[in-house]
Amino acid sequence: MPYYYDSEFGDYTIYVGEDKYENDDLIKYSWPEDIWFHVDNFSSAHLYLRKKDVDEEEILKNPMKLIEDVPKEVMEAMCQIVKDNSIKGRKEKSVRIVYTLASNLKKTKGMEAGQVSFYKENLRKYHRVGERDSKICNHYKKQREWKTIDLKKELEERIARQQAYINKKKREKKKEEDEEKERRKKIRDQKHYVGFFDDTKAQSNKKNVFEMEQSIEEKAESDDESFDSDEDFI
Repeated sequence: MPYYYDSEFGDYTIYVGEDKYENDDLIKYSWPEDIWFHVDNFSSAHLYLRKKDVDEEEILKNPMKLIEDVPKEVMEAMCQIVKDNSIKGRKEKSVRIVYTLASNLKKTKGMEAGQVSFYKENLRKYHRVGERDSKICNHYKKQREWKTIDLKKELEERIARQQAYINKKKREKKKEEDEEKERRKKIRDQKHYVGFFDDTKAQSNKKNVFEMEQSIEEKAESDDESFDSDEDFI
């Protein structure tokens, strides 16, 4: 059962595995945007830093910005906690902490419990932390809680929220595309309408009408003359 606690800074929740089996559960059910911490080259607890309120658009476009936006004091505190949860690491004057997004963690068949590799090595970041800061470590030890957490359910709910956002954006995009198609169709129809009734064609139509009227008048006059000629034979 992993323990967790709220960051004193208010924006984050922290999950820490107590042993390698809990670490394995956290690997399996971590959120893609969680930030994973571990002591480099030493056995240690796995720590996951989870931002409470995330910008879905930002996560989809630039998830690494979540790491860039972690305040320095939060970064230092997470590294202190991880170091303090490493039996050998805590004895060192300083250690290097490796951290990356949970989506970059790679778990393959045959790996031992709690063991991971990375999909992209260049996405690993490092932070060197010095001797134990008792103020930070003791503070967080007092805050931590052990709770029965349904990690699988939390992940499923997270995925559902993200998928709902993606579907919403797709609907909005389709609506914009449909509106754009309609706008372009109206422009094409308008051009066709104007072309059909342009000045040149209008003048041509007027000429045709005039010639038709003149022809009718000439025919009428011809018929009148023919009628007058017939009267001479009465």
